[in-house]
Amino acid sequence: MTTAIYARVSTESDDQAHALEQQLSRLREHAAQLGEPVVEFVDVASGTRDDRPQLKRLLECCADGLLSTVLCTRMDRMSRSTVHGGKLLRLFNQDSWPNLICLDQSIDLSTAMGRFYANLLMGMAQMESELIGERVHHGQMYARRQMKPQAGKPPFGYRYSEGKLNYELDPETAPVARQIVERFLQSCSLRDAFDYQYKECGSAFRSLEGLRRWLLNPAIAGCRVYGTFRWKVDSDGNKSRQINKPGEVEEIHPHAHPALITHEEQIEIAQVMQSLRTRAITPIRKRRSRVLTGLVFCGHCGGLMHYHQPRHDGPIYLRCTHEVCPVRPHKAIKEEAVLEAVLQRLWEKRELLAYGSVVDELRLKQRLSPEIKQLQGQISDLRLLEDADLAEVIHRKEERLNTLLQDCVSDGGSRFTLCDALEALDQPEVWAEMTKTPERMRRLVSQWVDRVVVSDGVVQEVRLRAGEAAVHP
Repeated sequence: MTTAIYARVSTESDDQAHALEQQLSRLREHAAQLGEPVVEFVDVASGTRDDRPQLKRLLECCADGLLSTVLCTRMDRMSRSTVHGGKLLRLFNQDSWPNLICLDQSIDLSTAMGRFYANLLMGMAQMESELIGERVHHGQMYARRQMKPQAGKPPFGYRYSEGKLNYELDPETAPVARQIVERFLQSCSLRDAFDYQYKECGSAFRSLEGLRRWLLNPAIAGCRVYGTFRWKVDSDGNKSRQINKPGEVEEIHPHAHPALITHEEQIEIAQVMQSLRTRAITPIRKRRSRVLTGLVFCGHCGGLMHYHQPRHDGPIYLRCTHEVCPVRPHKAIKEEAVLEAVLQRLWEKRELLAYGSVVDELRLKQRLSPEIKQLQGQISDLRLLEDADLAEVIHRKEERLNTLLQDCVSDGGSRFTLCDALEALDQPEVWAEMTKTPERMRRLVSQWVDRVVVSDGVVQEVRLRAGEAAVHP
């Protein structure tokens, strides 16, 4: 069997690093006396967190019966929460789990007194942790009143001023940061900006998410920000830190330090980020996004299929690249074949598109009433069911819809009705105009198509959007 040693410190400071060395030295010395192979688990995280990666690995090894003994210096190294600590004690008290030994505390979990003593130590550890948290909170509130920065390190492009009382532009990284911002605003592509910064400065940002958070951080616009995360407590009392969405902070104080970007650029960055999240208006860019990006899924594993172009001037394919897919090798399908199936499905359901045309026409005049919007959604949903028994119900709702549309159009205004829309969509030139450019085709497909399922190189299903999701893009 194997002996495991577990050590933990809260931070990576020099004092904590020295404490970690002391823990490991004592644990290794005691483990050597047991004469068994030794495996080490070390975490650098708060004891109030129950999602520590090395602790999770340790518990998995215990559950699999791979360990005979687990060594730690004190119970508060395992946990500083009475809820989480109680769970650990119940687990280690099982016959199939290894023996838990704390070097500084005589604990025998096989007796009632030992379990009581362990729980008492857990409660004291949690109290100590909460007292530390209160002192840290008071210090943070004082720093906020003094308008001092609280981040572990300044945003990219900045450095601390003398005494760490404020931020100032870094002469070395600020020019590169400006170029990254300009590249993003010019290309409207997060990937292009990420590739550019990787080429220019190596690894300023290790992921697209990191770059996104930096671009949306109000601090680079000269604002002091506080509260980028919040604590979340679940029903069992477990406490975890939840990072806010990019750009969302608790407090913003403008004009706190020199700005890297202007207020206008900050607004433009937010608008570009919003457009990248809205598929229908995302710009089509080579090797970045195309007409069917994000809509085609593998029928075997359910994963999103990706574009592939084997030759620079050859046809473009869609294929599944997921390792977990049960069918390998994956059979690709041409983009034009998928587009043909999608357009054929839209042609068959052109009555649904007619409602959208009516809505677009009336938007130029006035807002639709709630009853009209409700009827639009109901008719769309009923038509998607393809049930012949519902034909009479659909007909009555269509008559009511046409009556309401005629009433809401002012005298002398447009008389564009549902029948007019159906007649227009029957004309081939109308479809040609709707799909004249990739951008127009993408907007059409994004508005009406929910997902396309492909299996073995054949389109199996084209699922359309229902209700108001289809009527209002």
